[in-house]
Amino acid sequence: MTHSTRMESVLNSIRIDMKNVLLCLILLPIIVYTVDILFIDEDGNHISYIIISRNNVKQQILTPLNADINDTISISALGFRDTVIVVNDSCCMSIRMNHIVFQGDTMYVKGRKPQLKTESTEHDIHIQSTLRSVSPSVNIRQYARNTVYSLRNSSSEEVLVSINNIPLFNPSSGIVNVNMIPVLVLNNTAVHWDEHISLVGISAFAGILDFSSSGKNRINAILRMMNNGDYYAGGAFGSEYVKYGYEMFDYGDMVLSSGDILSNSYHHGNKYFIEIEEIFTCLLSNSTYGDPGMEGSRFEHAFYDEQMFHFQFSPQIAGMAVKQYLTINEYRYYNNELSLNTDDRMRTFNGGFSISRNIFGNPVELSLIEDYCAGSNTGTHSRIMTAMQYDWRNDNHLLQLKLSYPLLPGLLYSYRVFQNNDYRDMGIRLSGRKPTFNELYWTGDIFAKGNESLDNEYDITLFYNHVHDFSGLEVMMNSGIDVFFNLINWQQVGSIYMPVNNNRVLNPFITLKARINRTYGVFDAYVNFSPAVNDKVDDYYRFIEGIINSDAEYITHYYTLMVYRPLYKAGISGNIYLNKWELQWNISYNGIRYTNEENTKFFNPYMLFDYLSVSYIMNHGNIEAGIRNVFNTDYYDVRGYANEGRTFSLTYYMEVL
Repeated sequence: MTHSTRMESVLNSIRIDMKNVLLCLILLPIIVYTVDILFIDEDGNHISYIIISRNNVKQQILTPLNADINDTISISALGFRDTVIVVNDSCCMSIRMNHIVFQGDTMYVKGRKPQLKTESTEHDIHIQSTLRSVSPSVNIRQYARNTVYSLRNSSSEEVLVSINNIPLFNPSSGIVNVNMIPVLVLNNTAVHWDEHISLVGISAFAGILDFSSSGKNRINAILRMMNNGDYYAGGAFGSEYVKYGYEMFDYGDMVLSSGDILSNSYHHGNKYFIEIEEIFTCLLSNSTYGDPGMEGSRFEHAFYDEQMFHFQFSPQIAGMAVKQYLTINEYRYYNNELSLNTDDRMRTFNGGFSISRNIFGNPVELSLIEDYCAGSNTGTHSRIMTAMQYDWRNDNHLLQLKLSYPLLPGLLYSYRVFQNNDYRDMGIRLSGRKPTFNELYWTGDIFAKGNESLDNEYDITLFYNHVHDFSGLEVMMNSGIDVFFNLINWQQVGSIYMPVNNNRVLNPFITLKARINRTYGVFDAYVNFSPAVNDKVDDYYRFIEGIINSDAEYITHYYTLMVYRPLYKAGISGNIYLNKWELQWNISYNGIRYTNEENTKFFNPYMLFDYLSVSYIMNHGNIEAGIRNVFNTDYYDVRGYANEGRTFSLTYYMEVL
């Protein structure tokens, strides 16, 4: 090869190398100075479409977003809060978008938030007064020192209590004693009756009262002393890995508004809570309380011992969400006045196991649930249910379907619209409830027995909700109708009480609520109309004939309001902040409640000044002086069960973040 030929070969090689260098220089900004960004919601679900605003131009694109480094982009998505991102070298590959959360009853009800620091977690140890004031749907019945909740004119057995969306269920009665739940370590309380209702447990018939333990690192403690000698004390510790809490309480006999003492109404106990990395949760509680009966006149020497153990384990394994839980309730009833029933014991087990995984972008869950009861009077009984759940949603539609054996339906469809500060949803829900073991095989009362032939209860709900934010004024409307079938009703035949499936109830409801947010305070007002109507029509052809013939007497004979359910409610509450001082109050108005099936006897409406408090905020805590039942109102939530008179409390709360 000649010298010229070798030179030509070298030059060609250089040209090729230069081309590669130029190509690298051209592609380098694309490779090095751009980044693909994924968008997810708070639950880790992928957001498919976003709207970007760049250089005053808006366009909707399919994610992931390819953006240049140092670019500033305004991001919006349907149902999420707008955000602005700056793309830089340390930019995350995924951006978490926050849902637009309206504080309407159908979505979320928060507890009172102490104004300690901006990082303070939400929690509340005045659960009763908080739910009574901020959630118009929640009805509260007080039996001595115990508190029982119902949602939208349901019975207590039809409301599911849960922690982190995992049920605390008592198969014997269907009722969980909420006094045994440690509230100091828990951060907020959510009330659900539309979303999630078909997904959590088998007893979420009328709604769910869910306590959440998620929250930031903190150490907190509380001590509350009342003027009648009652006290409540506890402490909690929370870190990234471990949460622990202990609470104890001792309440003596209630002092009524008249000054009389409701004897044998005491209640004392302990509560323990531990959670590890939000995967393992354990709750242990015990309490002892008296049985005063109606106005303290039934059994003066009877009392209950109750223990609750709850365990839940919810890891992520191989891309699947696994949940395993077990709740054990042990209940002992002692009655020295009835020698035939001096020691009645009941132990119940409710356990479940489920696995869920996203299939084609939608969650599918398989679950197995078992109930087991052992009683000193009734022997042992057990039942097993299997279920499959399917959850499909996009920007506007939500479908949740649960199929189970034995058949208990779970269906929710809603159409949802997010427009700026406006939220609307409408839809239909179908759910069912199995009879409790007490209804099937009654225990605890020698004058009563159950009915093994009871059927399941069913509910169909049509609903429409609308929430709008007028720059600091949130207005919410919740409306619809519940239609209940085969409701269980206890009927007395001679001296025997027998539960039968003979109730059909119509429950139209509408709630209007307004919230004003200001720098110096938050103010709420609501009005709720929710008649629970017994439908006793046995022949609709004759009934329609009666309507055509204007036979008013015939119509009223077949439709009456259910006893003890308030026809309407209203209330106002507020928090005012002034430097380091806070003033809080709750006032409620409870409507007429009938006390007999014929609707001829009733409780008159009454106004209740639930709570008034003044707090002084310190760097790591607050001191609060409060008054419950400010006007010492003499009132009954249920016939024969009087409520407490005016009480004073002094509370010291400490929180270190």
